[in-house]
Amino acid sequence: PFRLSLPVLLAGALAVGGVFWFARNFVLFAYYRETVAVLDGGWFAGLLHGSDWKLTNPAVLDDESPVSYFQTHVIPFLIPLTYAARILPLEPGEYMAVFLGAAFAFYAALIFIAAADFLLRQKPPLKTSVAAAVAAPVAFVLALNGVSAEILHYPHFEAWIPIFVCAFLLAFAMEKKKTAVAVFILLVSVREDGGFHLAASLLAIVFFRQFPLRKNLAAQKDALLAQKELLTWSAAATACSLVAINIGGVPAPRPTVFDHRALDHLISILTRGEWLPAMIVVAAWAALARKPSALIGFAALIPWVLYSIPQDLPLRAHMASYYGFPVLTALFWPFVAGRFFPSATVKKSARQAGKKNRGKESRPSEFRVHSLFAAAFAVVFAASTLTMRPRQAVYYNDMRIPKVGMTQLFTEGAKPFPSESRAAIRKLRDFFVARADELNIIAADGFASLHPHDVPKSRLLYRGPLRLEQNDAGVLIAHATWLQLFAKSVFAARAAFDLRHAYQLRAPGDDQDGFFLFSKEPLCDEDLKCIDDLPLESARLGPGFYDLAGAEISRDSFYFPAPSVAAEGAHVAGDVILVEQPGIAAELKNLPLGGGRTAVLAQYFHTIKEGAPPRLEVEWADGGMSAELPAAEGANVSAGQLVVALPARRNVSVRVLHNGGGTLRVFALMARAAE
Repeated sequence: PFRLSLPVLLAGALAVGGVFWFARNFVLFAYYRETVAVLDGGWFAGLLHGSDWKLTNPAVLDDESPVSYFQTHVIPFLIPLTYAARILPLEPGEYMAVFLGAAFAFYAALIFIAAADFLLRQKPPLKTSVAAAVAAPVAFVLALNGVSAEILHYPHFEAWIPIFVCAFLLAFAMEKKKTAVAVFILLVSVREDGGFHLAASLLAIVFFRQFPLRKNLAAQKDALLAQKELLTWSAAATACSLVAINIGGVPAPRPTVFDHRALDHLISILTRGEWLPAMIVVAAWAALARKPSALIGFAALIPWVLYSIPQDLPLRAHMASYYGFPVLTALFWPFVAGRFFPSATVKKSARQAGKKNRGKESRPSEFRVHSLFAAAFAVVFAASTLTMRPRQAVYYNDMRIPKVGMTQLFTEGAKPFPSESRAAIRKLRDFFVARADELNIIAADGFASLHPHDVPKSRLLYRGPLRLEQNDAGVLIAHATWLQLFAKSVFAARAAFDLRHAYQLRAPGDDQDGFFLFSKEPLCDEDLKCIDDLPLESARLGPGFYDLAGAEISRDSFYFPAPSVAAEGAHVAGDVILVEQPGIAAELKNLPLGGGRTAVLAQYFHTIKEGAPPRLEVEWADGGMSAELPAAEGANVSAGQLVVALPARRNVSVRVLHNGGGTLRVFALMARAAE
């Protein structure tokens, strides 16, 4: 049995401390260098740091009539933590990093205890110090897997759900009933669906324990009643989730996709590189060792997969980013399976077995030990493969979320974000608070997510194409990563607000691009003596910055090549958008165009085989125009034009609509003052 001793404590402390270090630093990387979006990173950082017992949403979400987060999710787990933040000298992003670092450190501790216990129960028994020495690196590796990397890269509270499920399974397996009750209370307080995830695991255990099937129904019933404790816990977990869901203000998303896309989602989920190799190894283990119970962890994922695939939102439908969090339970399960399904000892006399077969009774245990290592290295391989294509991304509501892997987690998590850089950003925060009204400052997602209580919603330039929620702006604060992801917004904002001057925040110790400021009036003089002693330097950001290859951009002139054009239902191939189905469009939304005559143009190629030619459509709040585009002549790229008269500056949407047969290829959309 697993017992604490000095070697065990030292080995466990190294594994747990190492996981906390890398996880915390990677969250700091996500907030300070990749600047997670306000929804949900800044929102959650504001809830966790500086909220109240009602979990009132931060000003960046709603500064006029803030509402309670309980209208979105039921999560009383955060209430004591948000008060604890008041006595800790940490900023919202830093506190969120500690919060999630602690979560994955706890996950590592659970794996360490379960793995050491697993090894100590083998025959022949291992020494406690040897078991701890083996369990420590296994815990470190498995806690920082590919799923962990994606959760930490886009920080969410949901990480605690599978971790508490694992804690309950371990406490229950070791017959620590009081601990199990305490963990159960924590689990159902994390989010309203926490009980469902535990119930899925417990019911999967019950289902697998029913095999082999008894000869008659009475025997089957007796076997089921023997599991009344597991059934009671699963019923209690389900009841808690149902009550919490009825208390919550926002209903769960309902499945809406019941066509070929659902099959695409299923294939995408089943081939996820973060955990597919681990699933294959466990399946092989289950088949060769004749232990189907080894599959319970992945079997418990089935309800979540079935719930995800008919969803319309890409992240949820593909279990991308943090939506893969239940996989953490599946990766943990093999370590506690032996407690729930103990192996029967195989006994054979020497006379029956013969010399060649002597010692066979130890082979199942040896096989389980080897499978443990195989599963661990499968996860390492699976997580690391993601970094072979680190810029592959999932597009979600016009937001590009890059995929990350465990190697990136180790690389970026090796050292924390420099304290000198955080000091420079705090100085920028002080400048915003002091001058926001005077200089009419607006801020983009990255800056706002770091300071969710200081940046009100009215001064937030939301992600994606510019929405003219602000009538004007004198200064725009944006991070380099935000410029990469939302180049359309940057140039639209600079043009719409006539922000002619560009500066970069100098952050000592930070070799990344960091924060940029765009302003109407200069913020520094010729000697680089800057307003409020901000550490700024001039930056030249013309067209073409961060892959936005385009022509000269002025207040009412825009050029957007294909990769920067929203194309829901289409796909980008190189420098062109391919639209293959009628009714699908390559579209730009909410372009802030000035009043007067404006020429809207599209570069395209389309060979009409049947049906109507493509259409160019321009719409704004109180009007719109459309026209058919001529067929392409030969192999030449055509340019269609539509001149519209805007009564005043408006948010304008421009789209090229596939209106017939063949394939529509869109190269660019643009707008400029009409001659």
